[in-house]
Amino acid sequence: MKVNKIDGSSNIDEVAYDNFTMYLFVKFNSGATYRYEDVPRQVFDRLMESDSKGTFLNINIKKNYAFEKLDDDFEFPKPIRGLMEAFSKMKPDPRWAW
Repeated sequence: MKVNKIDGSSNIDEVAYDNFTMYLFVKFNSGATYRYEDVPRQVFDRLMESDSKGTFLNINIKKNYAFEKLDDDFEFPKPIRGLMEAFSKMKPDPRWAW
């Protein structure tokens, strides 16, 4: 999940989208983070292409998708820098030995 810093927005600080769960995460400049559920990828793409992210969020997302305010200490997951790095950190499982 890539976290997108929103520069120049008076309302939104960061946005992230999870393709698997269809969750849209929005961190506001106030520090509050919300998770919007079942948001289609096309809606996220349109949000990112919009001139005003805050206006798009208010008109097209807030009223149309279920949401939850997340804990104040919520942090976006750190992305894994590729599969090889992830595999290199795995410990061998003795059950897989021949």
